[in-house]
Amino acid sequence: MQLYRFSPIKNEKELREAVVYVANKTSDLAEKIIGETLPINSLTIFAHYPDVFEKLS
Repeated sequence: MQLYRFSPIKNEKELREAVVYVANKTSDLAEKIIGETLPINSLTIFAHYPDVFEKLS
């Protein structure tokens, strides 16, 4: 069973896909709540597992 949508992230392409997904969902949520999207100047993604962190570091 996969606990997280993007885990484990194995390469830069998968990392970029995860970041784009999170940014899009964040914008969707802002649109629903306040009726507008907000600029995303930075976005932090945390690894769920130490081995994923090591691989992407």
